[in-house]
Amino acid sequence: MMFTAIYQTKKQLMILFNAAFILLIGFAICAHLYFGLQVEEFSSVGSSLFALLTIPLGGLYYYESMDTGRPIIAPLFLLF
Repeated sequence: MMFTAIYQTKKQLMILFNAAFILLIGFAICAHLYFGLQVEEFSSVGSSLFALLTIPLGGLYYYESMDTGRPIIAPLFLLF
């Protein structure tokens, strides 16, 4: 029954996942541009993407270096 519901909504789910992935890539590029020179975790777009994926898992140990480099942008970046 659950697989039937997922199968029937697969087009909508793919649109949702694609939109979320595009948004995540945009945040990774933004993080790289803002913090890439100050924070090693954002030194490339790929490492920025990995860092953004680890934030919900508690991987925010580099906030101090983000805040030191860009004190106004860092809290706003994590807010959104």
